[in-house]
Amino acid sequence: MNPDLAARLQSRIHALGHSDVDITEMKILTGGASRQMWKVTTTGSGDWQTFILRMDHPSDPQPQANAREAEVLIAAHAAGVPCPAVLDYSSDAEVLGTPFLILAFVEGQTIARKILRDDEFAVARTRLPAQLGRAIGLIHQVDPTGLDLEDLQDPVGSLVADYDELGFDRPALLLGLRELERRRPEPAPRRTLVHGDFRLGNLMVDQDGLAAVLDWEIPHFGDPFGDLGYVCMRAWRFGGPGRVAGVGDEADFLAAYEAETGFRPSPEQLTWWEAKATAQWGVGCLKQMQRSVPGHANELELLAIGRRTAEQEYDLLNLLYPEVEPAPYEPPDTRVGTAGSAEAPGATLFSEPSAEVLLAALESYLDTDLIHGTGEPNRFKARVAKNALSLLRRERTFGPNADRWYAEQLSKLGARSERELTERVRGLPDTSAADPQIRALVAVFKTASRLRLEVSNPKYLQEPAAAAAKNRTAVTNS
Repeated sequence: MNPDLAARLQSRIHALGHSDVDITEMKILTGGASRQMWKVTTTGSGDWQTFILRMDHPSDPQPQANAREAEVLIAAHAAGVPCPAVLDYSSDAEVLGTPFLILAFVEGQTIARKILRDDEFAVARTRLPAQLGRAIGLIHQVDPTGLDLEDLQDPVGSLVADYDELGFDRPALLLGLRELERRRPEPAPRRTLVHGDFRLGNLMVDQDGLAAVLDWEIPHFGDPFGDLGYVCMRAWRFGGPGRVAGVGDEADFLAAYEAETGFRPSPEQLTWWEAKATAQWGVGCLKQMQRSVPGHANELELLAIGRRTAEQEYDLLNLLYPEVEPAPYEPPDTRVGTAGSAEAPGATLFSEPSAEVLLAALESYLDTDLIHGTGEPNRFKARVAKNALSLLRRERTFGPNADRWYAEQLSKLGARSERELTERVRGLPDTSAADPQIRALVAVFKTASRLRLEVSNPKYLQEPAAAAAKNRTAVTNS
C-alpha cells in the first residue's frame, strides 16, 4: 500500500460523505501502460466495499481526457451498456496527485490468453460473439448530446496526419494508409458514439461471458463500423482462431449488432474497417513509444510497443494486397561475393526504438524497480523485460544480414534510404496492385515486415489456426 496515496484517498472518501468507510488494502494491478490501476478494499458496504481507483501516470497527466472518460462512462451506464458505474472522479491533480476515476468493482478476468484458453471460460467463449455484438450496438445507441467528443469526420485523413506528425519513416505503413484512402467504402447509415478501443484486454469477462466494457479513454463521434472492425483485427485476437476477438466468427456477432441498431456492415465494409483499425494500431504503437520518457513507470513497456508496428504492417499488407507474394529472402552473407556489401544509410529494419534505447530503458527498469525498489515491481513488467532481452538477442544474431538484404532491396527500388522511399510512396498517383511498381514495393515490404517479426515477435508469424492446432496437439501429447 502507498501510505501517502491511501491517506489522500481516505480523505477524499470522507469528504464525499462516507465517514464510516476506511481503507484496509490497496493492491496495484498489473498491466496499464497508459494508466495506474488500484484495487481498493474498505470497511464500507455496497459499491464502496471494493472499488477500482484508476489514475493517470504522474509523468503523463491528462485532465481533459479523464473528465471526458468519466462523462462518457456515466452516459453509457445510464443507457444500459455493461460498464462500471462511476463513483467519483476529478481532474484536479491536487486531490490525489494526478487525475483519477473511482469505479465500481466488477468481478471477472481481463487477461486475453486466459479468456481464450482456460477451461473456466469455455461457455463464455461460445456466448461472447453475440454478447460483444449486442454491447457494441448498445454503445452506438447512447445519446451523445452534451458529451465532449471529438467529431472524427475523416478517419484515414486523421491517421495520415498523426503519421506525419510522428516524424518516422515507415513506408509500408504509409502505403497502407494511401491504399485505405483509395478504397474508402460507403459510411454506416448514421454516425454515433464510438468506443474506440473495444477489444479483449478492455473487456471484463466472467464464466457467463461479457461482464463489463472497460477503458473508455478514446471515445469519439464517428462511423460506428469502426468499433466492429477494431474488435475483428488480428492483433486483438491474441492468437485465437476466431475473427471476432479470437473467439468466434462474425455471424452471431453481426446478427446481435443488427438487432440493436437495425443495420450491419457489408463484408467489404467490415474488411476495410478491420484494415483501418490495423493501420490505426500501427500508428498507435509509434505514438505509445513516443509517450515513453525517462522516469515513466512503464518506460520499457511503452518503448517495446513501438516494435509491434511490424505486426500491424504485416497484417495490413496481407489485408490490402493478399494477391502479392513476398519477395524471396536469402541472407547476403551466404551468397558468393556479398559478404562485404554495405548497408544503405538509414536502411536498418530494427528501429523505433533502437537497440540502444531499449537497453537504456532495461537498465533503468532494473535499477528503479529491482535494485532500489522505488518503482512498481511485478511479474508483468518482469515479463516485458525478459521479452526485450530476447528481442535484443535475436537482433544481434539475425539483424546484420537482414539489414544488408534490406539495403540491397532499397537499392534495387532506386532508393538510398527509407526516408527517400517514404517520400516516393507519398507521391504515388496510384496505390493499387494493378500497378507493377506497387506490386514490387509490396513484395519487399511484406518480406521486410516478416524479418522485423523474426526479431520482435517470431510467434506472430504463425497463422492463428495453425497456432491453435499446435496448442491442441501439445495438450494432447502432454
